[in-house]
Amino acid sequence: MEYRINENGDVREVIMQGSFGFDDNSTIEKMVDSLTNGGKVQLNLAGLDKIDSAGLGMIVLIKDEIEAAGGKFSVCGASGQVKKMLDISRFDQLMTVEP
Repeated sequence: MEYRINENGDVREVIMQGSFGFDDNSTIEKMVDSLTNGGKVQLNLAGLDKIDSAGLGMIVLIKDEIEAAGGKFSVCGASGQVKKMLDISRFDQLMTVEP
């Protein structure tokens, strides 16, 4: 998985690409460290083609860290297998999931 962060005022959009899973743990730790200073973080999943249960768990951890730092968190852009996994896991009940 690769990502880049676009900043627009107090909103940071994290654009993710590729497959997201267990092997991305250290990458996510570094990313979260750079995002935990308040504001809004939107995780854009449009570029992901695959996610596994570890990737889903890391999204929840990202959300928890952002909110613990006083920020707001949402995900957007999921499609295909990624959207199906979010739907099956009822992520809309855990966090804001935008189209």
